[in-house]
Amino acid sequence: MGELDRREALQLFGVGLLAALHPGGFELVSRMSRRAPGASLLRALEREVRGPLYTRSEPGFGGAAEVYNSRYDDVRPLAVLRAAGARDVQAAVQWAAKNDVPVAARSGGHSYAGYSTVRNGLVIDLRSLDRVTVSSGSRSVRIGPGARLIEVYAGLAAKGLAVPGGTCPTVGFGGLALGGGYGFASRALGMTCDTIESMRVVTAGGSLLTADEDTNADLFWALRGGGGGNFGIVTRFTVNASREGSAAFYSASWPAGATEDAIAAWQG
Repeated sequence: MGELDRREALQLFGVGLLAALHPGGFELVSRMSRRAPGASLLRALEREVRGPLYTRSEPGFGGAAEVYNSRYDDVRPLAVLRAAGARDVQAAVQWAAKNDVPVAARSGGHSYAGYSTVRNGLVIDLRSLDRVTVSSGSRSVRIGPGARLIEVYAGLAAKGLAVPGGTCPTVGFGGLALGGGYGFASRALGMTCDTIESMRVVTAGGSLLTADEDTNADLFWALRGGGGGNFGIVTRFTVNASREGSAAFYSASWPAGATEDAIAAWQG
């Protein structure tokens, strides 16, 4: 048996505690155990969506190959759905809930904690939801969760705009924003999540909602920095970009023995 991650250990502990304490607990735990959906169920999902559905034997499956952490190389989903839009995400979440199949969302796949894959479940790949739309004469920008940072930066730079983010060009905007989003410009512009004005999000029940400061405000608060896809799958962000004309970058180095002095000088 491979090494358990924190999530799996907590799940096993909870199941064991339930079996020990709940009357008829072992029977209940048995009913809770997920069974992998057969080919017929996967075909049923395929009929409900527009985007391609890849199973383990098909090119394009990907599996855990894009998680950027070899610790999760053996975590293999049953299938990967390349969602074509929000309706595909809704259909996939509703199908998964009906058939008791675990789900993970993937935007860029740079999840060192393994959040963008799931063992024996369905990965909803959002890379096709990648549009970056700047409202004319405004700083309001709509960004798809699958847009890579290089696409976001390029689209905004053409309009003299910017949002704070990292330096890796292939990081997906969805994971960055939902995880908080710290980058080189954060000392001046804040976190990526600070720029979010509203989101369109598919909840665990498959509903497509708007979350902002006035509508579903608790969900809006939870999504900004919650990370891990715990509160829903965001299909579109609307952010308030900053108007920036130029940027400067630099690097600093110091001898290994001077780390304490260097940190003190930086924070001073």
